[in-house]
Amino acid sequence: MKKEMVSLLLPTQDAVPLPSDFQTAAEGNGVSPVTLSAWKIPSLTMSPHQTLSFFAGFEDEVRVPFVPSPALGYWRDATRFALEMVSRGCFMPVVSMTGAGGHTIGGGWETYYDEQGGGRLKELSDYMPRECMASQSSGADSRRVLLKSFINSMLDAFVKGKRRKCRFQQRQPRTCSP
Repeated sequence: MKKEMVSLLLPTQDAVPLPSDFQTAAEGNGVSPVTLSAWKIPSLTMSPHQTLSFFAGFEDEVRVPFVPSPALGYWRDATRFALEMVSRGCFMPVVSMTGAGGHTIGGGWETYYDEQGGGRLKELSDYMPRECMASQSSGADSRRVLLKSFINSMLDAFVKGKRRKCRFQQRQPRTCSP
């Protein structure tokens, strides 16, 4: 983990950020409106491998004094969905151009969604808690984009992590005859 400042869109009222469990005030009761404003927040960030380990070990039962937020439970479910897609073999290699001007080629793994996986992706993106959207604009498309990005980073971390631990046996090359 590393400590860094991140920019987040947070619910704000009267130039003060609100806690993630705020309740929107009813209109007409004299309370100023709640808006989304950008804030720089000190945060601990984790690599995809650390995130995968954290959520894979995250238990369903609540243990006092730690009560997980809806956001933590949501990302735990998204991580489990990514691992489910791995177990079903629903992933493929991808090649992308990265760096300034796209001069660097990178490789990774992404999920492809069959009918069952696509339905689960829609369900998860539709029920994303508001606080999960702090780094994105709102809307169904941005929820789906954020969720797919998270799932792909978890899947990539898992596949690459397992690949490093596997030992491959050297085999004799095969030749094809006509």
